[in-house]
Amino acid sequence: GARRCFNHYRVLGVERAATQAQVRAAYLQLVRECHPDAAGRNASAERFRKVQAAWEALKDPVARAALEVERASTASQQQPGFVHMAAARNTPEPWPTRREDQPTKEARARRQLAALAEGEHAAATSLRLNFELAATMDDVAMSAIARDLPEGLKRLALKFEGCPVTDAGVEAIARALSAPQHAASLQEVTLDLTSCRGVTSAGLVALAEAMPGGLLALSLDVSFCPAVGDAGMAALAHRLPESVVTLRLGLLETSVSPAWRALADDSMPSAAGLRRRPVINRRRRRGAARHERVALRAEHAALRSAARRS
Repeated sequence: GARRCFNHYRVLGVERAATQAQVRAAYLQLVRECHPDAAGRNASAERFRKVQAAWEALKDPVARAALEVERASTASQQQPGFVHMAAARNTPEPWPTRREDQPTKEARARRQLAALAEGEHAAATSLRLNFELAATMDDVAMSAIARDLPEGLKRLALKFEGCPVTDAGVEAIARALSAPQHAASLQEVTLDLTSCRGVTSAGLVALAEAMPGGLLALSLDVSFCPAVGDAGMAALAHRLPESVVTLRLGLLETSVSPAWRALADDSMPSAAGLRRRPVINRRRRRGAARHERVALRAEHAALRSAARRS
């Protein structure tokens, strides 16, 4: 099953993380190259058959997700202890890693902490701080950040990748998010906890319980946190505010099971995939698939018409 899934992507010439739009664009390009009606003498029946088979397998987001779950299950059998060996399609936007030596990273972390404590960001409505790989960024420092966050923030982005923080630090941030001076204004929260191995499902539960009621977008990356599992995802699904319209999750090499992963791995980055029952998602996707089939038939007809005129 995993090999078959990989072959579909290879036939279309796209990465496994490609969006539905990218898969469709690759398919249409290959159809132009090898379809008997459009390619003429350059047509290849065998190649067209493979391209069509790959498209049939990947065009429906639900069927595609099922293939990915099967592939993930195979990978987890090969490497015990982890379920997910590939990033979700709605993984958080990359936060560029700074190519700096360790002393520079530590100095930047200290500067940012001091700026918060001294009120330099008091009038800010958007705050983006990077504490990546700072050894001094522990639970105490994280609590200081939570204490000194300016009031009236609309957008908050914090990167703690590789920092020695635990659930205690995450809980401090959670308490800050739920405080009245922040909960009333926060609309977007980005929290990067990649490789924070002291973070477990308990931290996610605390974070889920503290979600501001008016939140519109949440990006949460807990990749390479092996102690994060189903309990954290269940709490997030249960507590996610109805206001959230964009949800991005990083679950690479966590202990989250395939059932929860299938809900989070929505090809359309939306909170609906996590919050609603799967059957509702399937209905929505089937409707989109029907519209896509109609559009494809129209494009095929146009290709055949162009081939006849030539």
